[in-house]
Amino acid sequence: MLKGIPQRSILVPILFNIFMNDIYTSITRASLYNYADDNTLSAVGTTKQEVTECLSQESLAAVDWFHDNMMEANPIKFQAIVLRDSDDTTNILIDDSNIMSEKQLQLLGVTIDENFHQQVSTLCRKASALLRVLQRLSGYLDQTTSFEHLQVLCTDLLQLLFSSLELLWRGTYN
Repeated sequence: MLKGIPQRSILVPILFNIFMNDIYTSITRASLYNYADDNTLSAVGTTKQEVTECLSQESLAAVDWFHDNMMEANPIKFQAIVLRDSDDTTNILIDDSNIMSEKQLQLLGVTIDENFHQQVSTLCRKASALLRVLQRLSGYLDQTTSFEHLQVLCTDLLQLLFSSLELLWRGTYN
């Protein structure tokens, strides 16, 4: 074996995180968010050109880091979105790939768009379906099942659904 670690080992996630940890030293002008093998860059600037140039340069630095560490970035999976300027599409050049910005994209199961309208709508549909299930289940509960138990179950499930929104909103106001 030339490289890699045994699969299905309890050490795999820890070793991978240690291995990936120094990618943060390669990214100096943009913010890097990392979850397992998903890496996301974001940049803020006064002009769209400033943001585009920053993302292009930092993405190239990330791709170089992958190459230097015997990993391969997959340009087919690259995505871009420009918030607060939805009039036209923006092109970001990374290596030899031209990435066009989209109106919305999926990131770790969260739909991101200009105002998170799609994500909020999806969560409301899920919450509504969950409440209908709880309503149907309530007919099967006997008198010994207290209202407090049902309330705790409902609160926990709804909190699970809406916890991602808190992170999104917190991120937009910082």
